[in-house]
Amino acid sequence: MVKRGEARAQVIREQQDELIKRWGLKVTGEVRLDEHGFPLDQAGGSPDKK
Repeated sequence: MVKRGEARAQVIREQQDELIKRWGLKVTGEVRLDEHGFPLDQAGGSPDKK
């Protein structure tokens, strides 16, 4: 049971590292958001549907 908890904690740390790489550690306000809080300009995202 302890190993399972430690493994889960490691997965969480890895996910946090990926998010920091993608978005940065601090909220800077540099990413423009829509009214729902989603980024308007996403690098590598799909083009807008028309």
